[in-house]
Amino acid sequence: MGYDRAMQGTVHIGPYRLRRPIATSPVSEVWAAVHTPTQRAVALKLMTADATRDPRRLKAFRAELRATAGLSNPNVVHLYETGHVDEVAGRASKGRLRTGAPYMVLELCSGGTLDEIKRPFRWAELKAVLVALLDGLAHLHARGFVHRTLRPTVVLLNGVEDERQGVKLAGLGLSQTLDGLLLQGDFGGMGEALHYMAPEQLRRRWRDLGPWTDLY
Repeated sequence: MGYDRAMQGTVHIGPYRLRRPIATSPVSEVWAAVHTPTQRAVALKLMTADATRDPRRLKAFRAELRATAGLSNPNVVHLYETGHVDEVAGRASKGRLRTGAPYMVLELCSGGTLDEIKRPFRWAELKAVLVALLDGLAHLHARGFVHRTLRPTVVLLNGVEDERQGVKLAGLGLSQTLDGLLLQGDFGGMGEALHYMAPEQLRRRWRDLGPWTDLY
């Protein structure tokens, strides 16, 4: 909590001022931020300093950056731009952020995640979510990617004041191309996604992975 107070409203990363934390993990933090020249509300996804020292995690973050940059769909989170933490921001964060670490600027989805909704869905609501996810996945698959870690915490929801309404697919850090060689890997960093994986993925049958794996 002390870290949040120290960072909130005081740290600038390029033209962006951090406002409040949205989500945290051992690898990254997502902050609601504002683009100071235009006052546009955005989300900044930043690697923690410790995570940048792990080559595997750094590779996954850059993979997410590249995958997101190549997508343009109403149901996939939109990437505005990327950059690297400058020295001033690194010092202002008191070591929490590492100078030179990559970051990405994403559309702000202030409605939280699908996982945070604890009430039962009405059929019309559930159908709308499923159709949106299928549309986002179809866009991803058509461009040669398999998500691999689809689960409720990477399904983002927009608030009423956000720029683009609807359901957004995020969490592309462990996505892979459909090239059989690049689909190989381990389960490092997949965490809760293990509970949602198709049998062929859990059994490491990488040659059997494809769009159907996400649909499982």
